[in-house]
Amino acid sequence: MVTTFISDDILNKPDSLTDEEWDVIKTHPEKSCDYLERKTDISMTIRHIILRHHERYNGSGYPHGVAGEEIHEFARIIAIADTYDALTSDRPWRDAYSPDEALELIMGSSGTLFDFAYVNLFSKELWLTLLEHTSYFLMVTKVKYQILIQMYHFVLLSKL
Repeated sequence: MVTTFISDDILNKPDSLTDEEWDVIKTHPEKSCDYLERKTDISMTIRHIILRHHERYNGSGYPHGVAGEEIHEFARIIAIADTYDALTSDRPWRDAYSPDEALELIMGSSGTLFDFAYVNLFSKELWLTLLEHTSYFLMVTKVKYQILIQMYHFVLLSKL
């Protein structure tokens, strides 16, 4: 919903944001929450999660600077997922981080910006998912390699 309330000039700016532009960015959780309250029947819990998804475990987030257990547990989880998504996406000012680089950055902020327990859960689930995809890729690669070897042997035998 950030794109609804923030101008494309700010969202697509290739340089660092000014303090004023950053202040505009920080308004999107409240604007989104207010909009959803007026225009939809989304539950108060979901609106609260939307409102707090940029809050940080140590209180350094926005819009209200709340910390720790004051942040709804689902908002603490969404904060990690949202950060991972932002880090692994291309931005006008930088290329996307690889999945392992993004996870390393999040893990480095565990216990400060993010809830330690949820970072641990997130990292375990992410690694399992990455391993599943890697295992599948390796299995497919192995099968392709075996087919190539069989084809090579067939070509060798046909030349004898």
